[in-house]
Amino acid sequence: MWRRNWGHKKWRGESTTTFHEIRGLAATLSEDAGNTNTAISNVMTHESITTTLDYMNPDDLPFDEVTIHI
Repeated sequence: MWRRNWGHKKWRGESTTTFHEIRGLAATLSEDAGNTNTAISNVMTHESITTTLDYMNPDDLPFDEVTIHI
């Protein structure tokens, strides 16, 4: 099941959930529902199953906090 380490987040009333975190959650929930990694990779339109597996294991990826000024 999805287990995200939220220690790096700074809560100031706004949502800090990213699009890619939601995609990763969808992939993880699809796996929990019994779909194969190949099927999930196809739905997510990834060329490599490695990319799909990275989405499903986000805590294994490096995290760099950035500030964006618009």
